[in-house]
Amino acid sequence: MHQRGRPDPALPLMGKILITVFVIAAISAGALAWFQHRFLEGEPDIALEHNPYRPAEVLGQLENARITESSGIAMSRTNPGLKWTHNDSGHSPDLFLVGPRGEDRGTFRLERARNVDWEDIASIEIRGRHFLLVGDIGDNRRRREHYTIYVVEEPKVRDERIRGGRLEPILAFDFVFEDGPRDCESLAYDPVSGHLYLIDKPPLHFGARRPQPPAQLYRLPLPEQPPDEPLTARHVADLPPIIPTAMDISPDGQRMIVLTYGDAFEYHRRRKDEPWSEAVERKPYRVSMPVRLQGEAICYSLDGQALLSTTEGRRSPLWRLQRRAEDEDADDGEQKTE
Repeated sequence: MHQRGRPDPALPLMGKILITVFVIAAISAGALAWFQHRFLEGEPDIALEHNPYRPAEVLGQLENARITESSGIAMSRTNPGLKWTHNDSGHSPDLFLVGPRGEDRGTFRLERARNVDWEDIASIEIRGRHFLLVGDIGDNRRRREHYTIYVVEEPKVRDERIRGGRLEPILAFDFVFEDGPRDCESLAYDPVSGHLYLIDKPPLHFGARRPQPPAQLYRLPLPEQPPDEPLTARHVADLPPIIPTAMDISPDGQRMIVLTYGDAFEYHRRRKDEPWSEAVERKPYRVSMPVRLQGEAICYSLDGQALLSTTEGRRSPLWRLQRRAEDEDADDGEQKTE
């Protein structure tokens, strides 16, 4: 017991430790913000500076404390207003259902599944049925023999008191990239062609001697039955030298959003069935994203008029970026002239 009036020698030390931690965190946050917005946005001429979206607004926070590394987000088609997310490598094979402002609506375990490195999720509709595609596609060291995509029919949560359950994938299939192992964090479904699209995450190069390589777009068929051997993702186009961390294709199939640690980039089709290999040859629109810890999740709203995004870390903000009305009208006019 310490005598009254004599200071505890541990208190100044604890104060110094807290101050040091705070200073390091502040410096790290500042450095990360600079790194995101100065380096990873890419060169100024890789994108059109017109931003078709309004500034991001915070809808709320992800309430479930088990969501520590939100690495993908998708809108629920079966449960209006709700969203799905998941953690990435090293976590259990769980999908988290969250409310309009990030409220916890339950944890759902995928049976007979492994989370080697889950990096993205997509919500799709096929012949009136709603499915979730979970992409176990990450590979930091580029050494995996194959990658896996899980397909699960989306459950209907009728009672807000339900806090989770177990889901059985109706399909799990392996695939490889045609040019060898790739680190990939971006997966999307194209409702026009019925194909899946992936964008690799190229290794980060510093300095003029080793210029940043382009990101690469791949196309992959979505099978109806488990294939006898791994499918092959085929390279279809190169993208600018950015670091993609997530992607999505709008519900009407006419726009593709590609997220980086800094801003996002949106590609538009000029005609309904234009191949993405042609659409990505044009400069995308630059979409300004908020400064975040490690942004690896983005998706379109079900009407395609907004973007939703999260970041890694507990209590992640849930952002919404609403599309500007003038850009909605411009797209309508463009479709009519095709």
